[in-house]
This record gives sequence, C-alpha cells and structure tokens, in this order.
Amino acid sequence: MHTQVLTTALIYLATGLFVAIVYLYVFRGSVPGGAPVALFIAVVGSFLGGVIETAFSHIIQTLQNVAGVNLFPAVITGTVLLMALGATTKLKSDTHEHE
Repeated sequence: MHTQVLTTALIYLATGLFVAIVYLYVFRGSVPGGAPVALFIAVVGSFLGGVIETAFSHIIQTLQNVAGVNLFPAVITGTVLLMALGATTKLKSDTHEHE
C-alpha cells in the first residue's frame, strides 16, 4: 500500500514537472513568478487530476496506465491550470498596455 502511494506521488510529481517544462519551453507560455510558479501549478494540477481520476475512474478507466497510474487527468489538469494562469496574465498585460 505505502509503495503504491509513494509511486503514485512520484509519478504525479514527475508529470507536473513535465507539463511545466512543456508549457514554458515548447509552448512558450508565461506565468507570473516564472518557472517555480509554473512547476507548482502543474504539480498541483497533476495531483488534482489524480483526484478527478479517482472520482470519475469508471469513465476514464480505458485510458492507458503507467505503473498503475492514469496520467491522462494529471496531464490535462496541469496543462489547463497553466493555460488558465497564462491567459489571465496575458489578459492583464494586454489591459495595462492599452491604458
């Protein structure tokens, strides 16, 4: 039991790191606070995705698992949270440019 919990936590942590790196360096996204904030948001999104996966596992059970962990919700939620934060930042900077 403890091994599975630790494995799950490490996979979600790694997934959050991956999502943050892809968001920052592949999609050239920006968030206030830079990389540390992006990493935090992505990791939180990763774990939140795990909670969502648990709640809706009957719907997403057909998605591929890695080491018994469904990565789809973690990747999607981390990405969505970063995109929302980036969009908010961009909206605020566009607003300030027009003043």
